Amino acid sequence: MRGGWLAAPLITAWITACNSPPVLALDTAAVLVDPDGEARGVLAAAVSEMLHGAAVTLTEDALLHDSWLTVERVRPRTADGKLLNGRILERPEQFQLIRDQDQCVLIQRSSGRRKVLSPQLGCRAF
Repeated sequence: MRGGWLAAPLITAWITACNSPPVLALDTAAVLVDPDGEARGVLAAAVSEMLHGAAVTLTEDALLHDSWLTVERVRPRTADGKLLNGRILERPEQFQLIRDQDQCVLIQRSSGRRKVLSPQLGCRAF
């Protein structure tokens, strides 16, 4: 009976590990280095592509001070701009910028999908 108690924590740890996005040993959290307007456009296009073409607007300091980026849906408004009542039940999407050897890579947390970013979008280890 003793073996049963030991197996339960190991199984729980294994299940938890399976639900986490894969992180490789060479992955290092990263931040952007001096992005210009064109580089920000490249980042927005990459996020949009990972969200199946959804339009995104990113802040000027996105990924400059932290390796995490959270993207929320736009709250619905009436034709005259007033917020509609109701709640958005979907979770915001989270992305992490990493440096994998000499490439900047954006990882979508919910799916584990990775997108190698254009070399013009420079990043450094954080």
